[in-house]
Amino acid sequence: MSQNQNPQSLNRVTFSQIVNNEFDITETYWHPDMGGLVPELIHATETIDPWIPGLRQIMEQNLKQPGQNVSAPALLRRDEWANIESQWFWDNYVNGNIGSVDGTIIFPHTKFVLTQVFAVGVGVYNSAGNTDTRLTATRTVANFVQPPQGIPTPQEINTAIEQTKFLTQEKSWPNTWREYRERVAAIETNEQIIYLDGPIITQNLVTQVQGRQIMRDLHDTGKFCVGVIKDISQSQQTLRWFSRALQQNEVFLIDTVGNLLRTRLEDWGSNHDLVSFLNDVADQYVRGIYKPGKKVFGFECPVHDIPRAMAMLFQDCNGVAGHEIPYILDKVDCDIRGKFRPDEAEQYLYGKLAEQYPGQTLDEMNERLMR
Repeated sequence: MSQNQNPQSLNRVTFSQIVNNEFDITETYWHPDMGGLVPELIHATETIDPWIPGLRQIMEQNLKQPGQNVSAPALLRRDEWANIESQWFWDNYVNGNIGSVDGTIIFPHTKFVLTQVFAVGVGVYNSAGNTDTRLTATRTVANFVQPPQGIPTPQEINTAIEQTKFLTQEKSWPNTWREYRERVAAIETNEQIIYLDGPIITQNLVTQVQGRQIMRDLHDTGKFCVGVIKDISQSQQTLRWFSRALQQNEVFLIDTVGNLLRTRLEDWGSNHDLVSFLNDVADQYVRGIYKPGKKVFGFECPVHDIPRAMAMLFQDCNGVAGHEIPYILDKVDCDIRGKFRPDEAEQYLYGKLAEQYPGQTLDEMNERLMR
């Protein structure tokens, strides 16, 4: 894997392929094969099949039995591992000691000339059937842009524009803020065993000083956390390749989270705090894939206690085909998303703003909202 390639160079290669491989489907889009897209996709999906025997060989060479020392890469089988800590799991489950944490954007990322605003809701559901929901809003504001004294000069205008350029940055601030608040909730809740929706260690938070600190704080609580990655389509290619070779009721540990992050972060070795975090925290977790039913999911868990993580992944498995995630994680997801309507909140805010500044509000709004 070419981890050290210049990202800009890689992007040029990718876009060059896009330009060179175009084909016209104006007249054939409504045909059964969608202008050739269907067979193209089928062919691309089949192309990985010849690789599967080699992937299976790697996995089976790393098959681990209970009692053996387990480190990634490792192949584990449900019937051998999932029941080792089943009693521990169900004792804590019936006593309400297991919590699940999930968050959602309750107010979409909205950008104005001098501010950005967004809000998230985070829910904690425990195995006794109790839900606690907290809502937090935040914003990035150009507080340092002071009103001019009289008519501003061109130089003052240019300076103000330069100072507010950061407000046009997209990045993933709403998702990063959601991940931050989810970890605050995991720290503050009483439960000592936690399911997180998504990875425990996220790249968004790793790149931020406060993000690394909140993940370090969660790690230092000693709480036993398992992160369930419901959609691996955006995960690293290593996970996606091995997922095609994974069989039902198997688990494959890919690598420590620290090692996976080192391959993705540029110049990580020059940041002392980041190096310390990768060594002290991220290396204590492993990322893997598991297939409890028809679909492969990703997960992260502490490297030192695989049997308990296996119990958490398989004992409370939702029985819906293709949606076999832990039930209480599914429950908090349904609760938190069912309570909020981000689009309605956005329209309400614009409505209140339009009462005071109708012309400027139209300039700030996405024109799709007016359709």
